[in-house]
Amino acid sequence: MATTKSSKSSKATSKSSESKTNPTKSKSLKTSSEKGSRVSKRKPSTATTAKKPHRYRPGTVALREVRKFQKSTRTLLPSQPFERLVREIAKEIHQDNFHWQENAIIGCQEMLEKYLTCLFSKANDVAMSGKRLTVNPKDFDLVKSIRSEPDYY
Repeated sequence: MATTKSSKSSKATSKSSESKTNPTKSKSLKTSSEKGSRVSKRKPSTATTAKKPHRYRPGTVALREVRKFQKSTRTLLPSQPFERLVREIAKEIHQDNFHWQENAIIGCQEMLEKYLTCLFSKANDVAMSGKRLTVNPKDFDLVKSIRSEPDYY
C-alpha cells in the first residue's frame, strides 16, 4: 500500500516539475508584442476573408450598354426571327405566298427598331416628367395618344 502512494506522489511531482521546465505546456506564454496589444477572441469568418467581386454602381453598366448600342450599326433585333414573323403576318393578311426581297425585310426591321426606340424614349420622358423612374403602360398610352396612333391590341 505504501508503494502505491509513493508512486502517485512521484508522478505528481514529476508532472509539476515538467510544467515548470517545459515552456510549451505553459498556459499563458505571450511574446512582448502580444502583451500590450489586445487579441480578438473571435475567429474571422470566411465571408470577410474572401474578397468580394467588383460591382459597378447602379446605372453605370446601363449607360455603357447605351453607348455601345449607339456606336454600332447592326440591328437590335435578330434578323432571322424577325423575317419569320414578317412572313407569318403577311401570310395571315393575304393567303398568297409573297416573295420578299431581302432589302425590303431589312428596311421593315430598321423602321420598326426606329419606331420602338422613339416610343420607349418618349415613354421614358413621360415617366420622368411624372417624377418616376419606372415606365408604366400608361406612359405608352399617353405617348400613343399624343401621336394620335390607334391601339391595335
